[in-house]
Amino acid sequence: MMVRVFWLIRLSGFAVIGILALISPPRSAAQQAVQIACFSVVGLALLAWIAADALPRYRPWGLPVALGVLASAAGLTAATSGGGQSLVAYACVAAFWAGSETGPRTSIAVAAAGIVPIWVAGGIAGSSFGTLAGDPLLIAVCMMFGLQRRSYRVQAEQSAVLLAQHERLRAEQRRADVLDERTRIAREIHDV
Repeated sequence: MMVRVFWLIRLSGFAVIGILALISPPRSAAQQAVQIACFSVVGLALLAWIAADALPRYRPWGLPVALGVLASAAGLTAATSGGGQSLVAYACVAAFWAGSETGPRTSIAVAAAGIVPIWVAGGIAGSSFGTLAGDPLLIAVCMMFGLQRRSYRVQAEQSAVLLAQHERLRAEQRRADVLDERTRIAREIHDV
């Protein structure tokens, strides 16, 4: 159920960001072309992410690839187009989910895929300091939140395993106590 809610939020956010990007005109025709291309790539990356979630067989490699493409396209459009600044949210979402659902190396790679286009394209396009410093910092913080979420989930799974193991040990201890008591009673009966 929650997976559907998350996807509903992601896709409605994508639609809202698309409408807002179309309403606010970019500064030049080149920026508009970059914005449309990156927005299309973000949409395709979201579809690939849905496919990776729906097909568990492809998830181990499909999820990191989809998140990396999503982060890099969102970072590129955030750095180069005036109206695409809100797409940096998808780079943050990609970094968060990479931290939450994959290992630390993969999550760092996905975050770097979102940060490097901001620095490179933003430096070439003459983006503001807020874009060149703030957006990468935001992506890195989102990745850290995702890693922390993953750590909590792993810790909860380990606690559940330890609790189940503890319950099994207690049941076996009770069974051993019952057998010891039966043995003691049998010895007493035999002595009498």
